[in-house]
Amino acid sequence: MVIGGLSSRDLKKLKEDQKRRLTATRKKRSTRLTEKTMKKVFKKFDQDHEPDAYINDDVNIDEHVKMNDSYMRTGWYVPKKK
Repeated sequence: MVIGGLSSRDLKKLKEDQKRRLTATRKKRSTRLTEKTMKKVFKKFDQDHEPDAYINDDVNIDEHVKMNDSYMRTGWYVPKKK
């Protein structure tokens, strides 16, 4: 970026202000879900899967739920047809 008419001090200050505005990227995704989110996840899971899966008392959370919580709103990933 080239701005004419600025002193070196003002230019340094401008660059520092721009550095502060950069957001830090998230290193890890949070693995804890709120109660409301958990209810939605299991409600959606129950609608999509047969209830016989609970006979063995193993609770398996779908891979889609682990990867992305938007799965609850949108459902299974279906690629767009070109």
